[in-house]
Amino acid sequence: MAKLQIDIDSVPFSRRGSYLAFRRMQATDRTPVGLYLRSVDSGSAGHDRLLLVEVVRSGRTLRFDVQASATVMRLRSAAGWAEICFASPEDIRLRGKGIALRVSQDWTSNAVTIPGPEDQWRFIAGITGTKLLFTALSGSLSVNAPWIIAAPSEKGPPPRHENPRFAATFAPATEGGKFEGNIHAYRSEPARRRSFVGFGDCLREVEADWQDWLGRTPAVPRKYASARKLAAYTCWSSMVNPRGNFDRRLMLMSKNAMAACWPWDACFNAMALARTAPKVAWDQFTYHLEMQDADGAVPDKVSSREAVWSFTKPPVHGWILRWMMKRSSIATPRRLERLYQLLAKATQWWLNYRDDGRTGLCQYHHGNDCGWDNATTFDAGLPLRAADLAAWLAIQMDVLAEIARRIGRSADQRKWRAKSRRMIKTMMKLWRDGKFVALYGPSGQVAGGELSLFNYVPIVLGERLSPQVAAKMAADLKREGFLLTEHGLATESPASPHYCGNGYWRGPIWAPSTMIMVDGLSRAGEHAFAKDLARRFCDMCAANGFAENYNAISGEGLCDPAYTWTASVFLVLAHEYL
Repeated sequence: MAKLQIDIDSVPFSRRGSYLAFRRMQATDRTPVGLYLRSVDSGSAGHDRLLLVEVVRSGRTLRFDVQASATVMRLRSAAGWAEICFASPEDIRLRGKGIALRVSQDWTSNAVTIPGPEDQWRFIAGITGTKLLFTALSGSLSVNAPWIIAAPSEKGPPPRHENPRFAATFAPATEGGKFEGNIHAYRSEPARRRSFVGFGDCLREVEADWQDWLGRTPAVPRKYASARKLAAYTCWSSMVNPRGNFDRRLMLMSKNAMAACWPWDACFNAMALARTAPKVAWDQFTYHLEMQDADGAVPDKVSSREAVWSFTKPPVHGWILRWMMKRSSIATPRRLERLYQLLAKATQWWLNYRDDGRTGLCQYHHGNDCGWDNATTFDAGLPLRAADLAAWLAIQMDVLAEIARRIGRSADQRKWRAKSRRMIKTMMKLWRDGKFVALYGPSGQVAGGELSLFNYVPIVLGERLSPQVAAKMAADLKREGFLLTEHGLATESPASPHYCGNGYWRGPIWAPSTMIMVDGLSRAGEHAFAKDLARRFCDMCAANGFAENYNAISGEGLCDPAYTWTASVFLVLAHEYL
């Protein structure tokens, strides 16, 4: 079986649990193009570059090629080679022959370097707070880090002490010889060690961890075997250990720019894990619900360091849970007892605080709230009452009724069933002239966005839509040149004057919108079309990797090139629908 090969220009080299990753990065106004050790602890890409990695010999920088698998990264130059693996989530093990390996930085402020005993040095990156301990295990470790008083500008801060430049070089003791070293990441004080296991043992341990995860990854048709491995690696390597706001091991959306957790993203990731890793799936699924505030609002974004409450995300938990319950034993009675309270409170929040005038239709206060951040339907303004929100809530109420039945709350079961029916009945007021519309503001005028896939999200109701409504929506979606392209359903019709190839939700194909359409159409009886959409999406992923979204015409990956919910949806579609 061929080993997975990672394109280090787009996919980070990391391992499950770690907040560190390597990736080749483009130049900025302060940093050159090159291979970087990065931190994903801050949740953003602003200060993620820690150290530039270079191959050197006799003080001269050499050209080198990078080959990376899931477990080891090899740097090869004409003079020799170096290998890097993650011995643990906090330890990077290095070894090489014939060359030296230098890691350096001269672009941050408030950095501090402290020498220690027995060829050890501490490096503290001031802005990110990342702390690294460098240890030479064989060969030598030399550090160049001048200590200065940073001169202030006329209007700047007072003088401060720092190491504005840092370079640590692991080198062989003799020319052509070998070296081995360790970089240990720590929070307060580094682990005290008397000995280190060898590089080979480290590699075997991380390989076992990777193979265990790969073995739990859903099976897919043979044509997608290589894409399955990359999808598995994208998810495995994006996991981080508990820290700060994270009280459990969580899957980041990416270890590129989107190094944080969003509520509906995490739910889609849970879908791919429900059968084979139910504990991990449940942790992803429930995390944001357990973060809800006293009123029941769910945060929009959470990183290890911050939680953002400016927006929220659509109430997809009921739909995701129903999907998982039909395919796994993830929803044990004990889990459902706790979940019922959380899900009921989160559902009631929409009814209590997002229905001005008590119209029976809840509203969004921004495109971010529905996950379709800049969809054309929101061009009219805010607030917006949309049929998709009514559909999500109706499903969630129906699932709450099912949970209530399972845990013996018959009165609650009847209450939620009635609310669900009433929500769908009210939603149908938005079905006008053969399509769903959204209403803008207090005036209730139609918001537009008639060429957006957003207005077709209610297909997620499947069999609960009338046959006539479902058939009309399916007919629209099947129409080539409207929303359907070679690669799937565009989020804005290519015929729209507002279509933008790299316009986020104004054109590109996305994993969640595809999953929603495939599931809804399948349950509405459109099995052949649902399967065709799944195939188009999976073929696109197999050809272009797991990007955050894709150009609807060319299939080219856009935005973040290693996105976990895309990998997860690919696995679900390929396993369940193809």
